[in-house]
Order: sequence, then C-alpha cells, then structure tokens
Amino acid sequence: MAAAGMTVAMLYWNKDLVDRIVTKDPWYLPIWFMHPTTAVPYEGDGPEIKEFNRLMRDPQRRVNAEAAVLQAVKKRILKSQLDIGQWEGFASPFWMTFALASPPRGWSRKYLAISLTSLDVVERPVPSGSVMRLSVVMYPRATAAGLQAFSTSIFNSVYDMFNAEKPMGAYQPPAVQRNPYPNSLPESDESEKQAPTVPLLPSGIVIALHEAASNAQQTLTKELSRDYLKNLPPPPRGWVIADGTVRLVGTELALIFDFKVAFNPKNNEQCLIYGMTTRHHTRRRGMRIQTFEKPSLPPPPPQPIKHQQPTAPQPEQQLSRKSDHSHEQQPRTLEKPSIPVQTPVAPEQPQRPPPPQSEVPRPQEAPRKR
Repeated sequence: MAAAGMTVAMLYWNKDLVDRIVTKDPWYLPIWFMHPTTAVPYEGDGPEIKEFNRLMRDPQRRVNAEAAVLQAVKKRILKSQLDIGQWEGFASPFWMTFALASPPRGWSRKYLAISLTSLDVVERPVPSGSVMRLSVVMYPRATAAGLQAFSTSIFNSVYDMFNAEKPMGAYQPPAVQRNPYPNSLPESDESEKQAPTVPLLPSGIVIALHEAASNAQQTLTKELSRDYLKNLPPPPRGWVIADGTVRLVGTELALIFDFKVAFNPKNNEQCLIYGMTTRHHTRRRGMRIQTFEKPSLPPPPPQPIKHQQPTAPQPEQQLSRKSDHSHEQQPRTLEKPSIPVQTPVAPEQPQRPPPPQSEVPRPQEAPRKR
C-alpha cells in the first residue's frame, strides 16, 4: 500500500511529464551529425518584406532603429579594452544604410523519435544558436591560451622570486623567540596528533597565484569572444542589417570606424554585431569636437547638511517686525493719479551775427606828450 501511494504521488506531482510522454511529443535522441540545408528565398509579398517596407516608410521607426544600433555599438566599445577616457558621444561623419538580411541556410539532424506507440527516425531542424555554441565548445584554442597564460605567469613569478637579489645594506628584521609560559601545561602526544598541521603559503606565492588567475581569466575571455565572433550564426530570417560609419569621441581618443549590426525590426533591442573595423584614431590633446549628445559627467557630491540651532530674536528685530505688521495692517488709501503738466516753452529768438570788423569801434588812443 505504501509503495502504491508513493507511485500515485509521484505521478501526480509529475503529471506534466506524464502527459507529455503519453499524449504529446515523443522523445528525440540525435543519432547522426548535422548537415546544412538550402536557404528558402523570400516571397514577393511575404511578411519579412512587408515589415521591412513599413520600417523604411516610417521616419520615426528609422530614427529609433538608428538609436538602438548606436547604443549597441557604444556598449561594445565601452566593454572592450580600448581606453578612450570618459565617454562624450557620437560626432560626424556619420551615415547608415538599412538592408534586409539574406535568408540564412539552416541545419538539420536525424533523430530517433521514441514514444509509447511508435519508434521512428525523423529529421528535424537545429537552431543556429545551438550550432554556434557547439562550434565554440569544440574549438579548444581559448582553453589552451588560458592555460598557457596561467602557467607562464606562475613560472615568471616563481623565477623572479628565487632570483631576486637583496640590495646592499638591506634591513633584516631580528628573529623574535618567545619563551614558553611557566604555568603552561605540557601537551600530550594524543592532542598533538589530533591537531591538524596546515602549512601556510608565503605571501609572494599567494600574490603570484592571484595574478596568474587574473591573466588566465582575461586571456580566456578574449579568446572566447574571438571564437564567438568567428562562429557567429547568420542573422535570423527577416532581420535588417545596418551598415555604416560613425565617429565617437572620448576625453582621450577620437575614433572613426565602420560597423555592421543586425537587428530585429519588430524589437530594436535584439542586436547582433558582426563587424567593427577601425578606420582612423586620433588623440584628443585638448581639441574641441561637437558631439550629438551631452557628456555624461558624474553627479556632484552631496553637500553636508549643517544643523543650525534656533537663536532667540533680539529686541531690535522684534520691534522691526512689529512695525512691519502695523504697516501691513493699516488700510491702503486710494491716491488720485497725477497727470504730468507740460509748461509752454518760449520760441527761440534768432541770434544776430557778429558785426563786421570795420564797424567795430576801436579803442581811443591816449594823446602823446610833447
């Protein structure tokens, strides 16, 4: 009875699996290698071409697609090991073209379909992502490069540690020996056997291990990304390829490069970068470049809040406040608007010209004495 109850409980909790085994799809076991299939061309009035035409006719959708492509390019540049300084934005020259991706060829494999009623050999398509992941895993160059970087770093660190020469007159700390306490009891042989002895590694070896692990991790990540780009699957059916040139600016470096990005026209956030080739790079050296977006500076640090204690108002301030309240409480009287009065101005009299020099009376001369 107990076994029957446990069986019923297991079937109840796994009823989805039982339903799938009995009534739905059978189990598929791969029995052969993958092989490529021919690509199916687009139809003249197919949904892929209709969606692409809608994208090209709508200017707002094109602007949003361009912004999504540039955002994907920006993320790839900031994640790379290229030091451009602080990000400032994109600048001219800039152009971008859209084209519908060619229909990709597929992959298929033979499977053994196992069900309760039949046992058949069928052929099913394989997703392109699975093909790419299998190609990357089966390509051992990244793992070999990571192990080589780790062993090289360890060997160099140990070699430098053993061949390091002490400089002349270097300080050597004295050896400190502590005497055992007089009241300490002698330990038995059993306690010494039970106490685990863990050897401590020198600090130099620990630092060397950390450096070797970091170098191996960086090399492995770099090689895996290279293998990923090398084995990147073609764009899915109906995606759009954006091809163009862009100039981006940082505080230390300005770059001009070509890019090739595929995105989903129904969801611009789904992007795949297929190529980024540097065409030109220049050190900034203080030159000013106008960008399409404002520089993203860090926010200013918060200022400390000063707690001020309330002070008692002085008598002069109280008197001034009372006088202000009394002025505010008095009713305001309406004043008659004053009209400016213009006083008459007398006409200007013309000035006489000065008399000629002949008519000007000469001063009388004093008589001469004889």
